[in-house]
Amino acid sequence: MFVKIMKMLVASTHMRYADGCEQGQKHIIQGHQNILEAIKIKSPKMAHKAMLELLEKSMQIIKK
Repeated sequence: MFVKIMKMLVASTHMRYADGCEQGQKHIIQGHQNILEAIKIKSPKMAHKAMLELLEKSMQIIKK
């Protein structure tokens, strides 16, 4: 449980950093739109996939 919480905190910190660059901003907006669309059509699997894609891409942006 602790490791899971720590991973979420690290991801949150990285998201704040990614928010500062233009590429990160565009990516974050699109990623959240994808999550919202999945929620609107009531697809937990699609929402989960969109969330994972957002986090993965954000990590790639941060590593650059």
